[in-house]
Amino acid sequence: MTDGIEDEQVQYERQIIHQIEAHQDQSQKTYLLYCPSVQQVKIGKSVDPMGRMSDLRTMNAAPVEPLTVIDVPEFELHKRFALTRHHGEWFLSSHDLVEYLDSIDEKDAAERLRKDLWHDSVDNTHNM
Repeated sequence: MTDGIEDEQVQYERQIIHQIEAHQDQSQKTYLLYCPSVQQVKIGKSVDPMGRMSDLRTMNAAPVEPLTVIDVPEFELHKRFALTRHHGEWFLSSHDLVEYLDSIDEKDAAERLRKDLWHDSVDNTHNM
């Protein structure tokens, strides 16, 4: 008889955990933070993305700047840009990322990255 009660308890606990995880995912926002000196973008998530980006600005050795906060799950962006992952949640800035930001109407963020990518391609052309 206790097996049935234990099974119900385990099922109930799993349901509660699922509800908590679903709520956490809904309350977290994905943010993009840019480090121009190394042309890398941090793709992270936080319940307070602006506060998190502010904290990261003081923790990094190199200057960083907020790019945007979006309603796309962090893991989707990590998967989409996996080939440009530098380490952890830091990704190399790329034309693909710029195009993606344009496609979701994040024009200012796209333009910020585009400016540095264009500048580098011009510099490389002059160095040939």
